[in-house]
Amino acid sequence: MKRFALGLVLSALAASATPLLADVIPYPDTGTIAPEVNTFATTSGGINIYYYGSGASFTDYVELYDIQTGYSSGAILNNHGTALGAEVSVGTAPGEINAGDQLVFYILSPQGNLASLASYSSDGVNHAYITPYGGGTLNGVDIPSGIYVGLEDEALGGSDFNYFDDTFVFTGVSAPSIGVGATPEPSTFVLLGTGLLSVAGAVRRRIRVR
Repeated sequence: MKRFALGLVLSALAASATPLLADVIPYPDTGTIAPEVNTFATTSGGINIYYYGSGASFTDYVELYDIQTGYSSGAILNNHGTALGAEVSVGTAPGEINAGDQLVFYILSPQGNLASLASYSSDGVNHAYITPYGGGTLNGVDIPSGIYVGLEDEALGGSDFNYFDDTFVFTGVSAPSIGVGATPEPSTFVLLGTGLLSVAGAVRRRIRVR
């Protein structure tokens, strides 16, 4: 019984330390516009981008834009000429991207400059599916955990909204609304620890009564 109780406590501790796992990749709701997700730079040292693949017939490029500084990466990562797993760093010069700046992801398509925020998109809708990425290997390249961004290159009115026309993993980026890069306040850790201690105490008391 004591071993069982200890197991419960250890399981609770392990669950609290488990990182957020990736959502469904690719986009699970084809035909539906994805929820808009706000993204922010976590450091001032630049953003790393890993090319994850493309299902598009159009030749597209990606662009990263910093709302606060006005920095743009320009058109990079041609989807028909970039190797899977290829890495590019952008915004590495001082002042280009600063920690906390809000970022926009664009897909530069023959149908327009289509963005991860509807207000920045040429057709007024969101063209990015953003979800956690837990890390892995692609084409022999180790890709660290970050956020997965799947982009849709067809404009509203003729789009299938499968968000699989250009796909990337970004590191150095947070998306707090989906739990990526969101760090609990110190008080949250205190409450969590107090709760776990209460569970352990209750289990111990129950063992003694028996």
